Amino acid sequence: MKSLCILLLLMTLVPLISQAQEEDQDEMETDRPSLSFTPKTVVKNRFQLEAGFQKQYDKTNGQRMEEYLYPTVFLKYGLTKKLELHVLIEDEGDYEYNPNKHKVASGIEPVQVGFKYNLFEEKGALPNTSIIAGAAFPKLASPDFKSDYVAPAFRLAMQNSLSKKIQLQYNAGVEWEPDDVHAKYLLTLCPQLELSNKLQVFAEIYSQFSSEETPDYRSDAGLLYKVTRNLQFDISGGLGITKSAPDSFFEVGVSFRLPR
Repeated sequence: MKSLCILLLLMTLVPLISQAQEEDQDEMETDRPSLSFTPKTVVKNRFQLEAGFQKQYDKTNGQRMEEYLYPTVFLKYGLTKKLELHVLIEDEGDYEYNPNKHKVASGIEPVQVGFKYNLFEEKGALPNTSIIAGAAFPKLASPDFKSDYVAPAFRLAMQNSLSKKIQLQYNAGVEWEPDDVHAKYLLTLCPQLELSNKLQVFAEIYSQFSSEETPDYRSDAGLLYKVTRNLQFDISGGLGITKSAPDSFFEVGVSFRLPR
């Protein structure tokens, strides 16, 4: 029911946003659907919402698991020209088959609060670079996902323009899980190709690793369609490369920026 209400809300807002677009001259930039976040921040005094629905499938040692995010919602606000505040809310459902499908856990993951600050713009070989920092608060979660520890996360988001149509985004970071004291490191690499003013495609490879776990390597690809400057749809999917990664995952989403 919660997912249906959110979907209906998005369907109501999309037409309103679509009608008020042409006054904006700046393009909206989003952190979805790839895991490589853009270094660009939300325009000052603007609200932006990025939402997606994801299904993840994994089968290990004969045990089949499915994970759903329905949805993941990224709320953003441009505080200054260089500074963006954001909140990430994820409604997760975990299922396993043994042999029939049943729910293992469900509810809101620890809410993540943070910021993105643009350190410097691209200049020659120097990439456009931002620092992203935040934390997941374990008490701001459903009972199935509550924990005792705040989980911080930090990353650098960088981008180089290889041509007028090709961009290269890459991130490096470190983060902690609410129930794990060991740090996980993150590396991503994501070339993007602009096919037209409205259509963009990307391919990506990324990894998460720590001293306590087998490295998790994945690859994905997808496309973004910009209906207007303030409204974007996306679709993506990917595969796990190492055994510790999920077998496959698929995601659809919508992003929009509230008009002035």
